[in-house]
Amino acid sequence: MNLASAKMAKPAIVWFKAQAPGIRNDGSSLVTMRLAEALAREYDIHLVCLRTPWTKVDPSSSCVPPFASVVIAETPHQQSPMHRLLLGARYWLLDRAGRRPAATSIEGARSIVRRVAAVVEHVGAVAGVVEYWSARNVLSSMPAGRSTLILHDVEHIAASHRTSSRRKMILQEELAACNAADRVVFLSDEDRSMFADLGFAGGATAFVPVTDAAPLREETHAASKVVCLGHLDWAPNQRGLSWFLEEVWPEVRRRRPDVELLVVGRSLGMTDGAGVTYTGYVDDLLATLRLADVGIVPTLDGTGVKTKTLDLLAAGMPLVATTNGVRGTSAATAGALIADDPDGFTEHLLSLLGDGELRASLSRAGRSALRLQHSQTAVADRLVR
Repeated sequence: MNLASAKMAKPAIVWFKAQAPGIRNDGSSLVTMRLAEALAREYDIHLVCLRTPWTKVDPSSSCVPPFASVVIAETPHQQSPMHRLLLGARYWLLDRAGRRPAATSIEGARSIVRRVAAVVEHVGAVAGVVEYWSARNVLSSMPAGRSTLILHDVEHIAASHRTSSRRKMILQEELAACNAADRVVFLSDEDRSMFADLGFAGGATAFVPVTDAAPLREETHAASKVVCLGHLDWAPNQRGLSWFLEEVWPEVRRRRPDVELLVVGRSLGMTDGAGVTYTGYVDDLLATLRLADVGIVPTLDGTGVKTKTLDLLAAGMPLVATTNGVRGTSAATAGALIADDPDGFTEHLLSLLGDGELRASLSRAGRSALRLQHSQTAVADRLVR
């Protein structure tokens, strides 16, 4: 096991997740990386994950924390014996060649538990964090009395499109994981309330942290630029943007032909047109967002806290959003006008574009709420103390 051998300057935490950052920095990955980053200020974070991050990290994601070490634990038991043999040989060669992160081929849940326990012992971990419901068995290998389970984007709700038996199984696993952990953290009061209704009364809420909010802007110009943030390879983002472009945008452009829309994030080859520009990845997310005057979050479905909403608020954006777009945090409702129908969304957007005082008021309210609920220090306290 080729973990960092030098004595760590800070207490160590072992963080266990299903997918390493770099394969897909989707919403759930960004959420948990922000949480890890909040802890990395005071702890050395050692990551154990079940997917290998050999692909390039999304450059529009700037919140990958400084892990002291990373262990990749593939589980190829569903593949053929030849595949398992080749994968094991590949990881053996990578380790012999000194490639990092450390990698190994692991078969079955018991092997994973042993691997995590070995990492915990090697780094002298004072705490362990597990972030997904199917890792119930891994909790037993975490430091005694110091294991934290993070439940986010509650899976049995997200599995509503699956069979009832599958959804019930996921719910049972989630509840079992809650009962196995020493501490349970939910990322929204909504999720915590949902589990209280199911009979699990414990747990705390730790809101998703954000980086320091940008300075408030002077409202010295006529507003004409709107920004929508979110990767379009996530279906709820794509559906929400399609709804906006079909039901809201034509009327906005009819009444304000000068208004432009900037769509930031993976764009799936979408082409510009009708006042719409797709940027794809951007190197400096904050600088790009600050080019706009108003942010929109038109998502109609999808579970979990909307990190794009927090990013827009942190950039000083006054928002127009759907109810789903502000799900999971009251900070978003402080800085947003909310509408779920095309007419209401259109009127709110045109009102914000035409009223500098309203934009400034929403920006201040959103920024103040972010500081109260989403500071990194407050989140770190909830996770491990």
